[in-house]
Amino acid sequence: MAQTGFLYEKNTFKALKSYSIVHGVPACASSTCPDIVLQTANGKTKSGCEMKKTPTAAGSLVMKYYNGKWHFGETDGEDEKEFLKFVGTERNLLTGYMNKKTTPWGKSVPLLQNDPSNPNKKIAKGKPFGSYTTKEKKAFYATDLSKYGGTNEVKINIPASIICDYYIKKECSYMNVGTHGFYTLNGHDDLGLQSKIKKAGGVLIPNFADSVSAQIRIRCQAKSTSRGEYQFTMTLQFFGVSASPYNLAPLVNKAGAAIDIRKLKQSNNQLLIEAFG
Repeated sequence: MAQTGFLYEKNTFKALKSYSIVHGVPACASSTCPDIVLQTANGKTKSGCEMKKTPTAAGSLVMKYYNGKWHFGETDGEDEKEFLKFVGTERNLLTGYMNKKTTPWGKSVPLLQNDPSNPNKKIAKGKPFGSYTTKEKKAFYATDLSKYGGTNEVKINIPASIICDYYIKKECSYMNVGTHGFYTLNGHDDLGLQSKIKKAGGVLIPNFADSVSAQIRIRCQAKSTSRGEYQFTMTLQFFGVSASPYNLAPLVNKAGAAIDIRKLKQSNNQLLIEAFG
């Protein structure tokens, strides 16, 4: 999914380049910068746009177990990770759910832990996690998944405006979901698209915060099934999306990453593109 998401960003950049409304290079690989930088046609004003193929995760932070309890993973001074930690702390994630003795996460002890003297190092049964065979790692994952997966996952409903805040920190004011369309983030509109759309008699761009449902999800997540690597993560995710009347990067089909140029040329999407001018 990560590879097709990356390809979707590159294809979006290519499709929009002919309209002179994208800047820089496609598909920034860093978690601290926008996926795509949009610009007015004259290039004077720029703003980031988060790209998602489908409703999915929206930022994640690793959770770690050591010294007999769960902790937030390192934030490395990154604003986005610090923001996720703040959201988790505000929602009482550790004491109210993960370390609470009456919950599945508080009752159980995971096989995959972190070394208390160096939380960056993974251990299992007191030995470095890397010292185990792939077969053993897969067995550990199966055991931990049975404890923390399925109905035992932690899911906490949150306002979708929190997801907007997360991407605003990455200097974005827009979101495009390939299957559902184009949105502002908490009403931010750095490129002034709304006023031009309104002047042209079009429907305003919907606010992402008012168009989706959102939650915090804590889960046991496979990183590489072939190598038996896994981790515990806190993720912001969204679902139940109401479609936007506009889409800067409509998909040919949701399984792939190709942009449907015919849909991009439809009158509603051309109205949006003209607003960049």
